[in-house]
Amino acid sequence: MIQKDKTYNLATFFCLYIAQTIPMSFFSTVIPVMMRQEDFSLSAIGLLQLIKLPWILKFLWSPMVDRHAVTTGDYKRWIFSSELIYAGLIFAVAFLDFHTDFYTIVALIIISFVASATQDIATDALAVLAFSRKDKSLANSMQSMGSFGGSMIGGSSSKSAGTVCCLASRCSSSPPFCHSFSTKASASSRRKRTNGPKRQT
Repeated sequence: MIQKDKTYNLATFFCLYIAQTIPMSFFSTVIPVMMRQEDFSLSAIGLLQLIKLPWILKFLWSPMVDRHAVTTGDYKRWIFSSELIYAGLIFAVAFLDFHTDFYTIVALIIISFVASATQDIATDALAVLAFSRKDKSLANSMQSMGSFGGSMIGGSSSKSAGTVCCLASRCSSSPPFCHSFSTKASASSRRKRTNGPKRQT
């Protein structure tokens, strides 16, 4: 029974670490690709990496999370609330147009990164409380595996990052953001096929 509970806890933390990594991996891959296709300057694309600042600066509000969390239930509420917030923000981004709402999209993405970074704070603290000293190495493995798994799902390349959007574009009423990305991805793919390597004679 104890072994079953430990396995369940490890699987739960693995999924939590996947969930919190997907937003940052997805948007930090997709947005630069779309900006490049829209002929944004390379300096502007480089500056876009600043949207990751919430994950770097999360130490600023991590004490606040700890002060307002006394029990494991409190940390779970932080995790659940953070997931709800960034899931809602990502859903909202899907219905914005990349051309006309670019700055709104960036602002919503930054807020969603704040939420996912907050989830990371609460998840790490909960892992410390939930596992004994001898099992903390297993929890750390779940953190690493979940983070890499989230990066793979969210988008280790522009093709994998656009999978969800490209699937959504198959629907007749796909969201504007997804439609914009998938349209440009399809056009880019056609150009590559047209301008493929020439056969030597």
